This record gives sequence, structure tokens and C-alpha cells, in this order.
Amino acid sequence: MNQKETLSREAYMKQLGRKLGKLPKEDYHTAMEYFREYFEEAGPENERQAIADLGTPEEAAHQIMEEMALKKRDIPPKRQNGFLLVGKVILGIFVVPIAALLILSGVITAAALAGSVVIVLAALVLSAAAVVLAGGICTIFSGLMLFRSPANAAATMGLSLLITGIGLLIYPGSIYLTREAVRISARGMRWIGKKVRREKRNEENR
Repeated sequence: MNQKETLSREAYMKQLGRKLGKLPKEDYHTAMEYFREYFEEAGPENERQAIADLGTPEEAAHQIMEEMALKKRDIPPKRQNGFLLVGKVILGIFVVPIAALLILSGVITAAALAGSVVIVLAALVLSAAAVVLAGGICTIFSGLMLFRSPANAAATMGLSLLITGIGLLIYPGSIYLTREAVRISARGMRWIGKKVRREKRNEENR
């Protein structure tokens, strides 16, 4: 019985590891993983036969190193064109800030539009409130004039009630529109925020 058949799997792998120690770290781990899988596929019952098929640790190491050398020789390293590489670097430098500026300008524009709508509607609410207040004051004033000039008092009171009625009609609608505008604006800002965060995550994953 020769020496290679008397070795156990552990002793064989230990000697093989010493023979493969000259390989680069990545190649060393690849080779050792290959032999580990080889023994696992053979199983404990076929361990001696697997060692006999592989040969001595020196022979197995020599063979795997030759195969790795041939494989590296047949697959040349990928090289990028110098101008293409420089172009990619320049593009990366300028595209990211431009994209960030576009997103920022979109956020600012959307916020400005939403703010403008809210301001206009708030002004409408205040105007409706002012109309109601003015109508109430005119009604009180016409009541005071009732004894001095009934005709003028009646005309003023009619106009005051009309103004108050218009204000009461406008006021609830303007409040509703303002509330809806604020809700829609908040939803739009949340959507823009999600979009910005998603773009940021995509940039970080590239």
C-alpha cells in the first residue's frame, strides 16, 4: 500500500494546503474549496479511492496550479479604453450634481406653487370673513338709522343683509378649498420626498 492511500482526508488536505501556499490568496481559497467539494461529493466511504484518483498532494497541487495558470492565460484581463474611462469619470462628476439640482429645483417649484395656492385661498377666506363683518356692521348701523330715516335705514339694511349673505356663502366654500389645498400640497410634498429618497438610494447603490 503506497503512501497516498494511507493518508486520511484531513492529512491530505493539510499537505495540499502547504503545497498550494504559493498561490495568491483568492486562488488558494478557490483551489482548497474545489478539493473540499471533491471529497464531500465522494463521501467518507469513497475517501481512499478519491485520494488514489487525485494522486499525491504534490501531484494534485501541481495539476491545479497548471490549470489555473492556463485559465488566466486564456482569459486576458479586461481593459477599458482610456478616453472611455475618463469620460465615465467626468460624467459621474457632473451628472450627480446636476440631478441633485434638478430634484432640488423641482421641490422648490412645487413648494412655491403649493404656497401660492394656499396664500390665495387664505386671502379668499379673509375676504369672506371681512365681507361678513362689514355686512354685520352695516346692519347694526342701519338699525340705528331706522328712527331718523326709515327709508334709508331699510335700503342700508337690505344691502347689509345681502353683503352678509354673500359673505356667509363664500366663507364655508373658501375654508373647504383651503383645507383641500393644504391636504393636496402635503400629499404632493410627501410624494416628492419619497422620490428624492428613492433617487438617493439608487445613486448610493450604483
